[in-house]
Amino acid sequence: MVDRAIFHMWRPIRDSLIEGHQFFVAEAKKRLLDQFNEAGMEADAERYSNDWLARKGLHFDPDWDDEGSIYEQANSENVNYYLRLKELWDTTRLSIVASMYHEWEKQFRRWCATEIGRFSADEGVQQAIWRQPIERLLDLFECCKWLIRSQPYYRDLCHCQLVVNVYKHGAGTSFDSLRRIAPKFVRPSFNVPPHVFLEPDYTYLKITDADLDRFSTAITDFWRDVPENILESQIENEPAWFRRAFARGAGPQSGTKLV
Repeated sequence: MVDRAIFHMWRPIRDSLIEGHQFFVAEAKKRLLDQFNEAGMEADAERYSNDWLARKGLHFDPDWDDEGSIYEQANSENVNYYLRLKELWDTTRLSIVASMYHEWEKQFRRWCATEIGRFSADEGVQQAIWRQPIERLLDLFECCKWLIRSQPYYRDLCHCQLVVNVYKHGAGTSFDSLRRIAPKFVRPSFNVPPHVFLEPDYTYLKITDADLDRFSTAITDFWRDVPENILESQIENEPAWFRRAFARGAGPQSGTKLV
């Protein structure tokens, strides 16, 4: 009996996935993140507060207005404008990470569905691939001797997933997990005195440019690690959800031990 390849990663497909991902990250950083820098934001905040002060000065009444209070307010406007820019910088970085993670997940599912589609055209099998949580999809490949969870990139993919979930949904189980297993991503935007305790919440979510690069590298390493062929003989104890879906949709080409 011929030992068929149930999953095949064609080299041009692998190269295209990696090149597309790296292009997205490089261009997003150049066109979005590189627009931000500390010196530039400080200068913008200074201009904003000066403009605010100039507008206020047009209506200054020495009999009623306190000059010191106005300058104090101008300083507050400076600080607030800078903090909003900093928040926009952080949000832009998180948006890039969320976009690249979701694109990776969709491409992974699409590749899986395409490969399974060579053995079954049933929509139920395709839907099963798209509906499973990503961890249950990884279970399938662990049964195929592709030990994803033992690879160095897996930890960063897990952290990336949690970061994206917290960014998208706020408080919840993902935030609790992130705070427990990777607390470095949960920190305030400002310096908190040692004697002050603030209970962290989802607004404390922060990542750096180095974190973005690490998440990006994990996705690249994942695609490079996909085996060229996963053979029928390698599959053992496939997940029940997959066995059921494949059994319902198995076509005349089927004959694998998946059913």
